[in-house]
Amino acid sequence: MASVSLFYFFPRHNQCHFPETNSYQSRDTVTAMEKYDLNPMFAFTVVMGLTAFLMSWTTIVIAIKGWALRGANRLPKSHLAA
Repeated sequence: MASVSLFYFFPRHNQCHFPETNSYQSRDTVTAMEKYDLNPMFAFTVVMGLTAFLMSWTTIVIAIKGWALRGANRLPKSHLAA
C-alpha cells in the first residue's frame, strides 16, 4: 500500500525520488509545506487536533453503545420478543 502524505490533494510539483514508484515521499510533503509557506507547528497542530477529535468521537460512540446495551438489558424479555 502506498503511503499518503498530509498534502495528498495538492498537485505534485517535483519528481518522485524513485520514478518507478507512485507513492508520495516525505520530501514531497516538505516541499509542499515550503511551497505554501506552512509552518511545521501548523501541520503538527492540525494533525494533533484531528487525532484528538477521532479519539473523542470513538469514546463517545463506545459510551453510547454501552448505554444502549445496558438499557436493553433492563427491559423485560416480553418487550424484546415483539
